[in-house]
Amino acid sequence: MSVVGIDIGYQSCYVAIARHGGVEVITNDYSERSSPSMVGFTPKERVMSTSAKNQSISNLKNTITGFKALVGRSFSDPVSQSEIEGQPYEAEQLPGDKIGIKVNYLDEAVVLSPEQITAVMLTYLKQITQKALEKPVSDCVISVPSYFTDSQRRAVLDASSISGLNCLRLLNETTAVALAYGIYKQDLPEEKEKSRNVVFIDMGHHALQVSVCAFNKGKLKVLSKAADHLLGGRDFDKRLLHHFAEEFKVKYKIDALSRIKQTARLRNECEKLRKLMSSNATPIPMNIECFMDDKDVSSKMKREEFEDLCKDLLERVKVPILEALRKSGLKRDDIYGVEIVGGMTRVPAIRKIISDIFNKECSTTLNQDEAVCKGCALQCAILSPTFKVRDFAIQDTQPYPIQLLWEINGEPGDMTVFLEGDSIYHSKVLTFYRKEPFVLQVKYKDQKALPVSNSNIGKFLIKGVKANEEGESTKVKVKVRLSIHGIFFIKSATLIMKQAEEMETGQIEEIQNVESDTKAEPKSDTQASPADSETQSSNSDASLQSQEKPQDDVTDNDTMDSTVPQPEGPSSTSENGQQKSDVSTAQTEKSPATKKAKQTYKHVDLPVDETTYSLSKKVLEEAFEKEVAMIQSDKLEAEKADAKNSVEEYVYDMRDKLEGPLSQFVNEEDKTKLMSLLEATEEWLYDEGEDQAKKVYIERLADMKKQGDPIVARMREFEFRDSSFNELGHVVVRYEKILMEYEQGDEKYNHLSKEDMEKVQEATTAKREWMNSKMQAQQKVPLTADPVVKVSEITMAKENLYAIVNPIVSKPKPKVEPPKDDQAVEGEGGDETGKEENKTEDKMEDVPPAPADPPVEDMDVD
Repeated sequence: MSVVGIDIGYQSCYVAIARHGGVEVITNDYSERSSPSMVGFTPKERVMSTSAKNQSISNLKNTITGFKALVGRSFSDPVSQSEIEGQPYEAEQLPGDKIGIKVNYLDEAVVLSPEQITAVMLTYLKQITQKALEKPVSDCVISVPSYFTDSQRRAVLDASSISGLNCLRLLNETTAVALAYGIYKQDLPEEKEKSRNVVFIDMGHHALQVSVCAFNKGKLKVLSKAADHLLGGRDFDKRLLHHFAEEFKVKYKIDALSRIKQTARLRNECEKLRKLMSSNATPIPMNIECFMDDKDVSSKMKREEFEDLCKDLLERVKVPILEALRKSGLKRDDIYGVEIVGGMTRVPAIRKIISDIFNKECSTTLNQDEAVCKGCALQCAILSPTFKVRDFAIQDTQPYPIQLLWEINGEPGDMTVFLEGDSIYHSKVLTFYRKEPFVLQVKYKDQKALPVSNSNIGKFLIKGVKANEEGESTKVKVKVRLSIHGIFFIKSATLIMKQAEEMETGQIEEIQNVESDTKAEPKSDTQASPADSETQSSNSDASLQSQEKPQDDVTDNDTMDSTVPQPEGPSSTSENGQQKSDVSTAQTEKSPATKKAKQTYKHVDLPVDETTYSLSKKVLEEAFEKEVAMIQSDKLEAEKADAKNSVEEYVYDMRDKLEGPLSQFVNEEDKTKLMSLLEATEEWLYDEGEDQAKKVYIERLADMKKQGDPIVARMREFEFRDSSFNELGHVVVRYEKILMEYEQGDEKYNHLSKEDMEKVQEATTAKREWMNSKMQAQQKVPLTADPVVKVSEITMAKENLYAIVNPIVSKPKPKVEPPKDDQAVEGEGGDETGKEENKTEDKMEDVPPAPADPPVEDMDVD
């Protein structure tokens, strides 16, 4: 199982992996740890990350940036409109008020959703991760902003599915930072001691996020969070962009904002200027050559001027920080420290604002760019069964209150089921009384607090509800939950019906009546009194129960809330997958007695049709197939580019070698012929060969190698021939020396037979004669001709000689047995016989080894 943490930022992405007992950030194809969040489309292929950035100026309309801000939003959303207006690419409204981005790909007009663009970026991150790990990657944890709504989180999950990734968890970015901070701390207070309260501030290119967390040993609890999703580095860059555009309009009589490319160039220069001002108090110059209308432009700015220009933006930084502090219920003196991450926290003015609020210096113990992805990788390691990580519970919270709405007898009803600050992975059980199927509408309660214009989460149709035998309403239990991703869903809906059953009065019975979930959950559930929907007001139509689980417990093991527990063992299932009614009774041994009517219950699982902002299964499959097709197209284009590069490389390499080391191994006629072919191929590459099929390049390379390879082979034979002959000669001399010692009666070889030594003599003499003849013949052949004997033949001759001779000359002498004492031998034999008759043989049983546990890698988080 792979352990991967992915941080998809507005401007850049980072990927961290867990291996070798730690967490490390991987590099991309350009050996950079940061991968730009860009996707480009060309008539031949699509390009991602750094490759997309390198061609962005020349391909602005087909290079997509800022797609993170569009994920999960509607086209009519004011934020979407603002984002689209600031981008060079075109967008259109799709059915369902969805966003479509128009690009030119493979010479065709293609419309892609922000989710598909995000999937393309995830595909690239997946590929570089697989290259780093040298194995397939599927499981991962992906970061999302803490302010993301249900629809935005579902969109990120859809994007991960399209890219072929299995997202184990969507982790809030500030929570990921808190995890990266807390899991390594050895001095955290014990669980029963006062918590250590730390504020985490993440200000990047797009948004400002603040989170207040409480730490105890092995535990992290999010107390509060706040954000400004429209305040980031790009807003400061935009302020600089308009400032210099106005200055150049007056100074150089040019309007930089009237042209897309000039606007993009000036925006990039403004970003560079801002970063330099963060680390330099002196005036920073800006110089752009041939900027517009063949004019060079220049200007400069001091840090003080920048701060004055962005004074209102700096004031906005205080708002979410103070809001998070207020929601946490803590005072400034209760804060242990303030950790800052994100590129914009490097700006001195922002650091000063944060320090003034808390009367503390900002702490930068975490990597400001990589903390989020490392936290995600740690969370993935915690969820992975193949890694052993220190126990560390994470209790994250819901950012916005969620309410349910319904209708009963034509009148509306509603109930707030999840409050702001409720724990994620939190369940509540509602009881309804209905005679027919009904609809639950789910939405966020406070529209103004949302970063999107649409507060709807979804609609859920509870089907299969019917009246009882008396025509009255039946009880329906609906369990709702916030998933580990922070997404609302209905876990189950159950119809509970009464029924009479004849039971023997003498029978010992055990019937449990349970009104809450019964599996390993805290007993601090809250419950309102059930109200009959037929007689009570609609607002009291549902009763509510809640269960909270630790944030890091991701095993969904809750049982259905029921009046009577269901019996153990497998339950029967109908053809359409709906569970049949089960009667929950526990009986002991029966004794003869009279029969008596006893009231029991049956539970029927109800089907639930949901309408949410997740892509349908069909649309998701189509998007996945389209992504696979684009991946295959990218692969073919890459292979074609490699084939073309091989042709070009061979032309340049061979041409240089023909004038250098290969010149003495080729005659003038062959050299002239090959040089002509190389020059013709070079001209072809920049003309007809600019864009050809992979097969054409392979054939061109083969034609050149047909003439060039024999020349290269002659040089290689020349380089290794002498050393090969020397090795063969050493073997021959060694065996000739052994023959001479044998003839002289050396005792080392006097055990060898005459017939064997004749074989040695014959083989050695033959190889000596063969070697001498080949060496003499080779000396008569010029270097420009093919060799008489190849290095491979010389090596084979040496190996053959060794195979024949070595088994003979290395044969060991026979051992000489020492004389034996007859009496001792006889006595020992008798004792041995007695032992053999009286001993009991011990047998070893073959016991199969115990099955090995799966390998677990120990993570070093100390």
